[in-house]
Amino acid sequence: AAQTSKYVFEKLKHITGLDPAKPLFVSAAKLRRLDQTDAEFVDVIHTDTMQYGVLRQVGHADFYPNFGKLEQPGCEDADNITTCNHNRAPALYAESIMPDHKFWALSSEYPRKVVLMGYEAPLNHGTFFLNTNSEFPFALNREESIAGAELGFNQMKKSFAAYVDKALETAWISQFTKSTQVKARTLGSGN
Repeated sequence: AAQTSKYVFEKLKHITGLDPAKPLFVSAAKLRRLDQTDAEFVDVIHTDTMQYGVLRQVGHADFYPNFGKLEQPGCEDADNITTCNHNRAPALYAESIMPDHKFWALSSEYPRKVVLMGYEAPLNHGTFFLNTNSEFPFALNREESIAGAELGFNQMKKSFAAYVDKALETAWISQFTKSTQVKARTLGSGN
């Protein structure tokens, strides 16, 4: 739905992107995807960077709960892990509206800069990392929320490498299976 902002005739004040979609939009022209030019301020919550969502910075402020791990905490055993990860962004934002449910995030550029993510987020710029709980309430206290956040980029690199390894392994197995089936058919046909 964030992509609909391109069809509004005047610039909006503020847009919050909730895990903006990757399929069909990541390679689309700027006119068809969310970016910083869509509003005076765009903040984004990324919770499924390896499947339905995008990894790259999209807004003025981009938040990566749980540092871009392949699975959000609590989604590991979900019936549909990808949907669980993708739907976590709206759940976090909805919780941020509740009194006393604060999502504290640490800046990747300025290690002492701690800001809020979600409904009460000030108009900050940059990339921010935070921890969340595995179930509602997802918000943690300030110290738990930012613990280890300075390692966010390293965790994202590990997650991306694991994703690439998994994709390559899947492609290799698929190719190997097809090749084996062709050989089996050829051998079985009396050739």
